[in-house]
Amino acid sequence: MKKLLSMTLAACMLLTLAACSGKPSGSQNTSGSSQSAPDPVGSGSTATVDYPTKTIKLICPWSAGGGSDQICRAVATVAEKYLGQPVVVENRDGSGGVIGITEAARAANDGYTFVLATTGVFLTQPILSDVSYTLDSFEGVAKVSTDEICIVVSADCPANNIAELAELYKGKALNATGNAAGSLMELLSYDVYDQAGITVNMVQFSGGASECISALLGGHIEAIAVHPYEVKSNVEGGTLKILGVTGPDKLEWSPNTQTFEEQGIETLFNVQKAFFIPAGTDQAIIDVLVDAFEKIYADPDFLALAENMSLNLTPLYGQDVTAAYQEQMDACYDKAVALIGK
Repeated sequence: MKKLLSMTLAACMLLTLAACSGKPSGSQNTSGSSQSAPDPVGSGSTATVDYPTKTIKLICPWSAGGGSDQICRAVATVAEKYLGQPVVVENRDGSGGVIGITEAARAANDGYTFVLATTGVFLTQPILSDVSYTLDSFEGVAKVSTDEICIVVSADCPANNIAELAELYKGKALNATGNAAGSLMELLSYDVYDQAGITVNMVQFSGGASECISALLGGHIEAIAVHPYEVKSNVEGGTLKILGVTGPDKLEWSPNTQTFEEQGIETLFNVQKAFFIPAGTDQAIIDVLVDAFEKIYADPDFLALAENMSLNLTPLYGQDVTAAYQEQMDACYDKAVALIGK
């Protein structure tokens, strides 16, 4: 599994080397946590609160079956071992993640509701509409991954890279999707197609990766942008193929796939995914959750699920999570504004 349990901020923040001016605000600071033995937090923990004492709700702001949902359910599968209470995933999809994030931001800050959030919900969705939250509405708990984005076509498409796709669609528009309007997948799509000189008719979906994949397999769309692990089974099964992927490294399970950088295309967009809890939550509760996530990420059952997904694990904890998100937002804001205006 690529970069399994990389614990450094540098490894997961390569995309922010070319920083631009940042407009969205959020707190920045750093704190570190070391991995612990896999004991339940109820005993042997440094927590000073009686938490948790009931079921915890984990909001996934995207539909069931997609990559974010898979991550949430992988965490929920093993979380009870370390928290002593069940974690129940609730999907609140819609509006590119805004519905679920808004619900989480309005939840009581008592530790019983947390959410999986991508950088896009803080970077792009506030550009598109008047949302009621910011990064400051949350406290970072645990980053799980830095997910590449790939451009995917049907296996019977004659093109095998972005240049060949450009040649194939010279003089006509490519019907493509980057999922929801303003998503980082959509911005990546526009960025790649612009640099390749491909005219694109961008179609928006609201049902997540599974809807995009179904549309591509059904011939209703000609190219999609998704995370590689979301199409791994299709690629290995010979029904889809990847024309390019954000880097900097090749996919271990598909080493012949070229990165965009290898094809002369430079882009800042990839997707960080992390768990957040409403701002104002007692620090002792956050400490319990951080301690639990350190153990979850080292748990053999979770690691097996992550490896099956080819998930690019890049853990961070506490304030380091918020700092990483703010750094990417600063780096990508101006480019995001320009691309969203297309």
